Amino acid sequence: MFLMMVLPCQTFEALSETSEFARKWVPFCKKYNIEPRAPEWYFAQKIDYLKDKVQPSFLKDHRALKRQDEFEVAKTQKVP
Repeated sequence: MFLMMVLPCQTFEALSETSEFARKWVPFCKKYNIEPRAPEWYFAQKIDYLKDKVQPSFLKDHRALKRQDEFEVAKTQKVP
C-alpha cells in the first residue's frame, strides 16, 4: 500500500521537473536551430563551442541548460 501512495507523488514530481526543463529546452532548440533535440544526445556530443566563436548569448544559455540537465540526470540516478 505504501508503494502505491509514494509512486504517484514521485511520478508527478518527475513530470513536473521534466516540464520545467522543457519550457527552457524547446525555445533554446528553436532559437539556435539545435539538432538533435534530445538533451542526452545533444550534451553527449563532444563539440568545442568556443572554437567556433559562437554568440555569447548561446554560450550562456548552453551552459545554464547543461548544468540543469546534469542536475536532473543526477537526481534521477539516486537510489530511493
